[in-house]
Amino acid sequence: MKVGILSDIHGNMPALISVLDSAKKKGVKRLLLTGDLIGYYYSPRSVISLLNGWETNAVKGNHEVMLESSINNDSILEEFSRSYGQGIKVARYELGIEQVEYLRNLPVRLNLEINGLKICLCHGAPWSTEEYIYPDSCESTFQRLEKENVDYLFLGHTHYPMEVKRGGVSVINPGSVGQPRNYEPGAHWALLDTQIRTVNFYREDYDIE
Repeated sequence: MKVGILSDIHGNMPALISVLDSAKKKGVKRLLLTGDLIGYYYSPRSVISLLNGWETNAVKGNHEVMLESSINNDSILEEFSRSYGQGIKVARYELGIEQVEYLRNLPVRLNLEINGLKICLCHGAPWSTEEYIYPDSCESTFQRLEKENVDYLFLGHTHYPMEVKRGGVSVINPGSVGQPRNYEPGAHWALLDTQIRTVNFYREDYDIE
């Protein structure tokens, strides 16, 4: 099976459309989402609607946590708007009850098995949604990741594509669909082929303006 790995969409509908179009052409049948579907940009409803047309497994990112904490707290919402722009505010007022509940009920980590492969999904790290993991993160961090007893550990948060193999664990960040931070414009994602056990990274062009 071909599985798309998507992270940090951040309400960017044109970027997501470009990824989903490419995924369909490549024969992707399932999506794994490592959080931050919303925030920063302004099409949260459309993003969730587009993803509803796919078989997905998803976890909660820090921007979903921000939405949840701001639902009944206008002062926190304004604080988030000052720090991160209007994306959370747009999500709060644009999303319906069902969509908000979907985001609120996402787990912070998810372990699953696909075609015999053990997989862990998280946003920052399995033990913290807020932790950033880079290829040059400290040795103790990767030693801790090795103990997860999975074949693939997919995460996001940094908006930086990464593949680090430690022991029997492949730690992979597909990069950000909606807001890359690795100085390569476009919508980043990855494709897991469970049959031949490979992960390939892709970057899709779209109308950034």
